[in-house]
Amino acid sequence: EGYPEFVDMDIPPFDDLTITVTFNGTNIQVGEVMVGLSRTIGTLLTGVQDGTKNYTDQEFDTFGKPKIVERPIVNQTTFPIAVAKDQAFNVKRFLNSLRATAAIWVGDTGGGFLLTTYGYVERVPMVYDNQSVVKYQIKVRGSI
Repeated sequence: EGYPEFVDMDIPPFDDLTITVTFNGTNIQVGEVMVGLSRTIGTLLTGVQDGTKNYTDQEFDTFGKPKIVERPIVNQTTFPIAVAKDQAFNVKRFLNSLRATAAIWVGDTGGGFLLTTYGYVERVPMVYDNQSVVKYQIKVRGSI
């Protein structure tokens, strides 16, 4: 916590790319660097939900004494999105193709703030209540 995330979406694709990162100062860390293709899958709507799920559990010994078993805390983010109705099937098919693939999910919430979650698609309910637009929510379960 307290470490800003950095996403650069403007690097053009190259067959052979070298990125050099130079640090000046102290207390600088890099967690992971990921490079890949990006794809826009709709327009982010207001109401993004970002939180965590705590998998810590409580177990009891044979005498009933509780013991806390610490387990990971995982990010969970829900991105509400709108897409043209004629593109909804393609988006759904694309999202289904990622079911077992961790990806970086980036939502531009405005004001220069990009909300990012690295993880797996958990569910994508789509609502067909408009003649030209389909609204859906991508629920992403963060990777540990």
